[in-house]
Parts: sequence; structure tokens; C-alpha cells
Amino acid sequence: MPGPTTHELLSSYHRSLLAKVQLQEFQSWGGGMTDRFRQTIVEHQELENRYVASMIESRATSPENKG
Repeated sequence: MPGPTTHELLSSYHRSLLAKVQLQEFQSWGGGMTDRFRQTIVEHQELENRYVASMIESRATSPENKG
């Protein structure tokens, strides 16, 4: 039984290279999205912290609490 032809080998190699490129692109996209999600969470936590601090300050200076 003869082995694969040169064309078959090159075609297989080409498919392997395309798969490698696609995997690298997917991983870089996924990494970028992960970083963006983390940044969004941090921004949300900072916003929440500012809101809580504002509410604490508002309640502390409220006339109801000076009674």
C-alpha cells in the first residue's frame, strides 16, 4: 500500500496550520474577554463602594439621625 502523496501531506499540513492559527486567535480573543469581564467587575465593585459610602454619609448627616 503506497503512502500519502505529496499533495495529501501538504493539504494535511495546511489544515494543521489553519487549526493552530484559529486556536491562537480564539485563545487571544478569550483572554481579552476575560480581562474585560474582570475590569467590568472591578468597575461595578467601585461603583457599589461609592454608593454605599454616599448612603452612609447621607444617613450620618440626615436630620433624623441628629435627633
